[in-house]
Amino acid sequence: MVEPVWNLVGAAAALLSALTLTPQVWKAFRTKHTRDLSFATLALIVTSNVLWILHGVRGDIALVYANVFLFVCGNALMGLKLKYD
Repeated sequence: MVEPVWNLVGAAAALLSALTLTPQVWKAFRTKHTRDLSFATLALIVTSNVLWILHGVRGDIALVYANVFLFVCGNALMGLKLKYD
């Protein structure tokens, strides 16, 4: 009984983590303003997502999905920053 609860907690954490950059991507796309975003921070986010994806492939599919989504969002923000700054 304990295992399904922890799987649910992990899935919820993965979902919320995946959504963390979504508001920033939307705001940057809408306002075309990215000057306040740190490129170094975005690069660290993308790099950590790659490492989490590699770790998650070992058996935690929720971790993989969340970090693939974050990887896409992080790259989108870096692209918008390069385009608008």
